[in-house]
Amino acid sequence: MKRMLTALAVLTALALMVGATALPAHAAAAKPAYAQAILDAVNAERTAAGLPALAFGDDDLQAAADDRAEALAAMTLIAHSKAEWEAALDANDVFYNSSGENYTKDLSTIAAVKAAWMLVPEFKANVLNKDFTKAAISVDGDTGVMLFIDDTVEEEDDDAPPSFFSRFFFFFDFFGLFRTIRSFIRNFLASFIGIGRVIVY
Repeated sequence: MKRMLTALAVLTALALMVGATALPAHAAAAKPAYAQAILDAVNAERTAAGLPALAFGDDDLQAAADDRAEALAAMTLIAHSKAEWEAALDANDVFYNSSGENYTKDLSTIAAVKAAWMLVPEFKANVLNKDFTKAAISVDGDTGVMLFIDDTVEEEDDDAPPSFFSRFFFFFDFFGLFRTIRSFIRNFLASFIGIGRVIVY
């Protein structure tokens, strides 16, 4: 009996150790701490490269990540494309200037996820993309997905010099206004003096 209790205690301890490092199915949806851990791991790489950290996006971006995780989980051999993940972004009304997608079929540990992404040139480029600002992470079965976007809104430069066309149309409008005023004054004076209406072409 004593041996059975000892064995049970060892198994329980091992289970707790595995649970502390593993990323079980649907973990990101059930336990946001796992998604946060992946984001922290990605941000650690960005910080080391002198890049700003990513933040979680809004519910629309998360919905797009959920859709992508479900779609990729249904594939035996994953083959993703920019058109596919941007279609998910568009379907969920996500505003973005540029985007990227990382995925994994190895959810054993957070370290394994990060290591795999840093070995794939496309995924590493997403992790270290200086333009990306927001991210969303989703897990479906044994498949994990991270979407990256740049949602920066570019502000117009009020101090920028006017373009050639704006200058041209301004001159054209000003010249037309000048002719209208000149015509009005001349016609008014002509009628006031009584010498007849003067038409200016």
